[in-house]
Amino acid sequence: MSKDALHHLANLEEVFSRLSDLLRDGGKILFFEHIGESPIAAAIKRYANRYLHPKIQRRYPHVEIPEVLQRGSPLEDVGRDEVLLLAGKYFHILRLVRELMLYHELEFPIYYAFGKRLRFTRVLTWLIRWLIEKPLLFIQKPDYAIIFGEKLGAK
Repeated sequence: MSKDALHHLANLEEVFSRLSDLLRDGGKILFFEHIGESPIAAAIKRYANRYLHPKIQRRYPHVEIPEVLQRGSPLEDVGRDEVLLLAGKYFHILRLVRELMLYHELEFPIYYAFGKRLRFTRVLTWLIRWLIEKPLLFIQKPDYAIIFGEKLGAK
């Protein structure tokens, strides 16, 4: 299983080859990966966070963010365009779900901005998912993929 890691790696061909070697026949993989850049989703997140972050800052004490966390990854999207291509080369893809993940990325800011009201957060993120995110997938590429597969050559 891998979550948000593969797109940071420069030599994905070698990584997928080694992962395939590690799995025995019938072995399964699960990847959650960043595979694209959605300008519309990014704009929605920026707009929402401009509203949500000041509410969070008023509600909770200020905490200094360490510099190492502010820098981000030096190889942020280096292998992004190869993930799906190589996953299909080394694994039989049993299920592929393409997502924008707006609901996921806005869930925590909404939760904390509105005083940790769980039901409110769940309703709002459900609305974001079904009224904004899913229709957007018809007009643009996804940001993320959830890939479930099996080692090639498995019976």
